[in-house]
Amino acid sequence: MTEETCEMLTLLLDNIYGNWLDKISFTTSAQYFVVCRVKCHRCLLESKRFKAVVIRIDSPGGDALASDLIWREIRLLAASKHVIASMADVAASGGYYMAMAAGVIVAENLTLTGSIGVVTAVAQDMVVKGYFVEYLFRNPSKIGFNTEVISRGRFAELKAAEQRPLRPDEAELLARSAQTAYEHFRDNAAFSRSMPVEKMEEVAQARVWTGKDAVSRRLVDAIGGFSRAVAIAKHKANIPQDREIQLPKNATEI
Repeated sequence: MTEETCEMLTLLLDNIYGNWLDKISFTTSAQYFVVCRVKCHRCLLESKRFKAVVIRIDSPGGDALASDLIWREIRLLAASKHVIASMADVAASGGYYMAMAAGVIVAENLTLTGSIGVVTAVAQDMVVKGYFVEYLFRNPSKIGFNTEVISRGRFAELKAAEQRPLRPDEAELLARSAQTAYEHFRDNAAFSRSMPVEKMEEVAQARVWTGKDAVSRRLVDAIGGFSRAVAIAKHKANIPQDREIQLPKNATEI
């Protein structure tokens, strides 16, 4: 593939990605959060006022797609500016996914981090959004309702499997999907931390580490709090350590 073709495909994918972000549904807080963060990172990327960015993360993780999107945006930001990730009490799973895109990761001694893994499940016999909804699922006939599933395709009823046991092929599909998502997370972690995949596998597998342990396993670069992260950012950006900085009024933790 020529350099010109590669550049053209990259531009095309960026345009598709950008259009998708503009049109993504705002029906859930998670989606709204992702769009807000992406737009914030884009503003920092395009601004010439900032030489370095400190991202404060206090998150046990969450949606895999949301984590991957934010990881991508932080990597784009880190390509042009110094990005330091500052971990609070918890920065695990999706929280670590975001942090590993930064050039330097700073954690406290007892920060819970790592947890490079994926959890997937189908709700069966669980309380769903409160007792009333659970009652509807379990006893629809008692209030004059019945349920029918109309589907087309082998796995079309996968989301409806909460009302029945999973078929063996459905369970296999979920297992493969989880394994694929895990390998994607692990491989991105290895790439971000400049480690062989085999080495990353040894510390991944959903293991949770303290910040102190994570440093010795190359998942984290330094021990310290927010002030240590700011000091590193100043050093990277050639800003005098004694110069005072002012945090933005809308500065928040991820």
